[in-house]
Amino acid sequence: MTDAYHAGSALEAEAALLALAKELDRTHPGAAVSLREGLDETLTVLRLNVPPTLARTEDQDCPCHCRPCR
Repeated sequence: MTDAYHAGSALEAEAALLALAKELDRTHPGAAVSLREGLDETLTVLRLNVPPTLARTEDQDCPCHCRPCR
């Protein structure tokens, strides 16, 4: 997962996440399904070429995210 978030491009990140989902299919199928369902949203920041500083700010401050803000 960390490799995907530090990938140089959305294509590299997608490949890493799909490989992870394939591994999870055997041991944690529900997690694999969830990962695939959120793939597009996860890669949006990379696909939009958002600068890293802004991406971190959005990730930490956005009240719309499903996970609790840090």
